[in-house]
Amino acid sequence: MMNVPLLEIKDLRVAFGQGQAKNEVLHGINLTVNTGEIVGWVGESGSGKSVTAMSVLQLLGRGGVITSGSIKLNGRELVGLPEKQLRALRGAEVSMIFQDATTALNPCVTVGKQIADVIKAHQPMSKPHIAKEVNALLEKVGISAARCVKLYPHELSGGMRQRVMIAMAIACKPQLILADEPTTALDVTVQAQIVTLLRNLVKDSGISLVFITHNLDLMAELCDRAIVMRHGHILEEGGVEDIVLRPKHEYTQILFRSVPRLTASDKPPEVVAAPEPILPFLLDFQGVTKSYPVARSAVARIFDRRRSTALNQISLSICEGEAVGIVGESGSGKSTMARMVTKLFDPTIGKILFRGQNIADMRGQQLHTFRNEVQMVFQSTYASLNPRKTIATTLLESIGDGDMTLEELLRLVQLPVTMGRRYPHQLSGGQRQRVCIARAIARKPRLLVADEPTSALDVSVQAEIIELLRNLRAKTGVTLVVISHDLAMVNQLCDRVVVMSRGSIVEQGPADEVLSAPSHTYTKELLEAIPKGLSGRPSAIFSHGDGLG
Repeated sequence: MMNVPLLEIKDLRVAFGQGQAKNEVLHGINLTVNTGEIVGWVGESGSGKSVTAMSVLQLLGRGGVITSGSIKLNGRELVGLPEKQLRALRGAEVSMIFQDATTALNPCVTVGKQIADVIKAHQPMSKPHIAKEVNALLEKVGISAARCVKLYPHELSGGMRQRVMIAMAIACKPQLILADEPTTALDVTVQAQIVTLLRNLVKDSGISLVFITHNLDLMAELCDRAIVMRHGHILEEGGVEDIVLRPKHEYTQILFRSVPRLTASDKPPEVVAAPEPILPFLLDFQGVTKSYPVARSAVARIFDRRRSTALNQISLSICEGEAVGIVGESGSGKSTMARMVTKLFDPTIGKILFRGQNIADMRGQQLHTFRNEVQMVFQSTYASLNPRKTIATTLLESIGDGDMTLEELLRLVQLPVTMGRRYPHQLSGGQRQRVCIARAIARKPRLLVADEPTSALDVSVQAEIIELLRNLRAKTGVTLVVISHDLAMVNQLCDRVVVMSRGSIVEQGPADEVLSAPSHTYTKELLEAIPKGLSGRPSAIFSHGDGLG
C-alpha cells in the first residue's frame, strides 16, 4: 500500500435544499481508500453511502452542494474542479457502477453502443478496435456478445443489465471504481462470478474498489476494510474481521442480527409447510412454453423462423393461500413466468388456469376482474412508480372505486399518512417498496406476485419487508408468488420453493427440504454460491484464471 491514499476525504459536509430549507445529509465524513484496496461501505437506506460516492464524482444533482471539506484523488483536489476537467476524469480515472441499471442505462440505445460511447469519450480508437473491445468487455462480465451486443436494455434481464453497467465501468481501466450495490439484481451464482471478477480486477490492474452494499456476508467475503454509516455519520470502521466478529457499535450489531439465514431455527414457526391442495388450484400451469423469434424485424422473420425458448414445458400448481418462492439464475425464466401469471405475456404453447379459467381466453369484464385479483410488485421501484405523481395520487388511482381508503392502505404497509404528499424520489428504497406493495394490494387481490421484493434493500429494511409480507398474508389470506435470488429470504417467507434453470423447473418441494437437502446438482450449486462471510474468503486471495471470460 502507498503512503498517500488514492482517495482521501476530509470533513466532508453535503447539504440539499436552499436557505432555511437546507438540510445537511453528510456531517463531517473522514475516510481514505488506498491503492489496490477493497473497502466496503455499509448502512441502511439514507445513511449517506451513495451521497458520499456521488460527491467524489461531483454528481450531487440539483439542490445538492458540498458545503465544506476536501476530496482528493491521487492528491488532486476534486472539490471546485472545473466541469471540463471533471468530465475527463469520470470514467477514465474514477467510474461508478450505479445501483439501478434500469434508470442508469439509456433505453433508446443498444447496450453495445453505450459501452462503445464510454470508450470513445476517453480512448481514441478505430471503430473495429472499439467493437472488438466492447465484445471482450461483455464476455468478461459473462454476457454473450454475439447474442446481446445489439439488444436494448429492456430486452435484458435485471442481472444482465447490471453486468452491462459493470462492463461500462471497467471499460477505460480506471484507478478507482465506486460500486453502488453492484450485485443487487444478481442471483447467487452470477453474484459469485462478479465478485471473482472484481477481485481479479483489483489484483491484476491494481485498481481500488469501494463496495457499497447491504449484503454483509458478501462484504465480509470480498472487502479488506469496512466502514459503517448511519444518518450521515461514520459510526465504525476497521478491518473486516474486526467489524464482523467484534462490532463495537450497537447499530453494527443490529445489522448483523438482521441478516436472514437458511437455518431452520431462524424460520418463523408459522411458515412450516404448504397447505393441503384445494382443488381446483388457484393457479395452474399446464405444459406452458414461451418462445420468441430470434429475428428482430418483421421482414427478417419471413426468412428466419428460429425462436428462442424462455420457458419450456412448465407444469406447476399453486394452492389458495400458499406462498411459493421461485428461484434461479438470471435468464432462467423466473420473470417471464411472473409476467405470464399477470397476463403481460401469453403462452406460446400450453395453458395457464386461474381459478379454472384459461388466462389467455379472458376478455372484457372477465379480464378486468382478473386484473383486480392478480397484482404484481415489480423489481425496480424507480421504474414502476410515476416520478411526476405524489404517492397519494398513485395509490388513489389504484384504489379506484374499491372500498379501501388511502389512510387504511398506508397503515397496512406501515407508512405514515403524511407520506402521501411526497414524490417517489423523496422516499428511501424501503419506503418506495412499501408503496409498490400498497399499490398492489389496493384492490384486495387473491394472488400477489413479487419480483425481487427485497433485492435493493439493506438488511434491516429487508427484515421489515419480509415481516410486512408475512403479516399481509396472515391478515388477508393472499396467495404469494415470490421471485428472488435470495434463498435465505425465500426460506423465511415461503412454504414451497421452485428451482428454475434455463427455462425449466429442475426441482420443487417444501422450502425446508429443498434448501437443506437438495437433490438436483443445480440447486446444490446455488446453495454453494451463497456468500459465506469471513469463511468464504479465499485462502490465497485472487488466483489467476478465476474470471468470467
